[in-house]
Amino acid sequence: MKRKTNTNDYSGEFLEKLVQAITPEEQARTDARMKLAARIYKGLQAKRWTQTQLAEALHKQVSVVSKWLSGTHNFTIDTLTDIERVLHIKLLHTDQEEDDNVFNTGSKPVYK
Repeated sequence: MKRKTNTNDYSGEFLEKLVQAITPEEQARTDARMKLAARIYKGLQAKRWTQTQLAEALHKQVSVVSKWLSGTHNFTIDTLTDIERVLHIKLLHTDQEEDDNVFNTGSKPVYK
C-alpha cells in the first residue's frame, strides 16, 4: 500500500508563518552564529585544513566541528579563543582600538 504524503504541510503559508514567528533577537543570534561558522570555515580553507584536522588540533570529535560549521552552535569564549589560536584567525574583537569602532553614544551598538 502506498503511503499518502501531505504536500500541504510545507506550503508557502506554513513557511511564512514560521518566518514571521522569528523575533529580531532570534534572527540576530542566528546571523551571528552563521557569521562565526563562515569565518571558521574560511580559516580552515586558508590553512588548508579539514574538519578532522581542526578536531584533532582541539582534541574534539569531528561531529563537534561539524556542528560548529552548521551555524547552530552557541559558542563559549573559551572555544572561540581556542579556535582562534589554532587557525590563526580573529573571531573576537577585544582590542582597545577595535572598541573605538564598536561603541558609540547612541542607543544601539554599531558594529563596523
